[in-house]
Amino acid sequence: MPRPALRDDERDQEREGAAEVEALFDALTAGLPADDAALDDDQRARRLLAYLLEFHRREDKSMWWEFFHRCGLSEEELVADRATLGALTYVGEAGQVKRSVVHRYRFPDQPHEIEVGDSPKNPATAESDEQRRGFCGEVVALDDVAATIDLKRGRASSVPHPRALVPLDNVGAGVLRESLLRLAREVVSGDFAPDSPRRAAFDLLRRVPPRVGAAPPEPNGPALVQPGETPLDAVRRSAPLLERSVLPVQGPPGSGKTYAGARMVLDLLARGQRVGVTANSHKVISNLLRAVCTAADERDQDAQEPVVVSGIQKGGRRGGLPGRAHHPGRLQHRGGRGARRRRGQPGGRHRLAVGSRGAGRRGGRARHRRGGADEPGQHPGRLPGRA
Repeated sequence: MPRPALRDDERDQEREGAAEVEALFDALTAGLPADDAALDDDQRARRLLAYLLEFHRREDKSMWWEFFHRCGLSEEELVADRATLGALTYVGEAGQVKRSVVHRYRFPDQPHEIEVGDSPKNPATAESDEQRRGFCGEVVALDDVAATIDLKRGRASSVPHPRALVPLDNVGAGVLRESLLRLAREVVSGDFAPDSPRRAAFDLLRRVPPRVGAAPPEPNGPALVQPGETPLDAVRRSAPLLERSVLPVQGPPGSGKTYAGARMVLDLLARGQRVGVTANSHKVISNLLRAVCTAADERDQDAQEPVVVSGIQKGGRRGGLPGRAHHPGRLQHRGGRGARRRRGQPGGRHRLAVGSRGAGRRGGRARHRRGGADEPGQHPGRLPGRA
């Protein structure tokens, strides 16, 4: 199945974006030595940023190729595929949610990767603008034992009943691309203000040691882990002191990154500071937040002053804030897009905001001034010695 043709406005927008990326790429790489060994830290950061400008477009291509490949599978192949649901039969209406109708479908036993909260696509209408490019509703219930799936869509919806469902796990990367473009423009202009909200991002690419307070970082400064400290002690001491900076924590699975990150978050909340949590998937976010709640429970058991973990979630219903049943009283609010102020809280503000990559408005131009990175192999730098 060929990918649907772009509309004229989409094509024009893509051409304009590609032209700007090409111009920024040329400006960032102009005059850089061809030999990697001859690059200094600033030059290496400029080259890395130049190639990052096209990263998300390249990654999106593979996702779309896989999606449209699955849309072209036969009915038998859709049943056999590990991710899709095939051979659906319509059972009837199963209820109503506000102004939406819940439609129930039955399917034969088969593997799949569709979950409650997903919005899978109908492969038969994936190319049709008139049929909303495969839209068929949101999964509100799924019973693999009874072999039924419930899709919710508006009562006035005229889309046909699907015979198959193809998952499309696409977290929009538009705000991430725009954020990288803003960073590139600022680097190319040469007017990189000391108080720029993007200074921490460029420091990360340059492998600059964490900035503590107003003092500039020293390339050959003291080790991040002081004598007698453990790496956990060091990150907990350093995190509250970061000033428009970043502290990468890197290590293999099981080395304690999530454990350390949870306690860093809790320490900052205990100080009354605001904390943002983001990752490439809702599952990763949920894992860290459960660890934060567990750390808060342990803090209570140690007779320390309790910390209210009050959070707001940006994104869909998959993952994100762990359910209140796991940690009663910890998560005071669970919100989504357009979440409103919660009554009874000063200013209606929450001190913990979570969302998957791309969820931040305008690419994450938040007023948080401290950050930590918790993904193995994702960020340069190391904790035990000098960054």
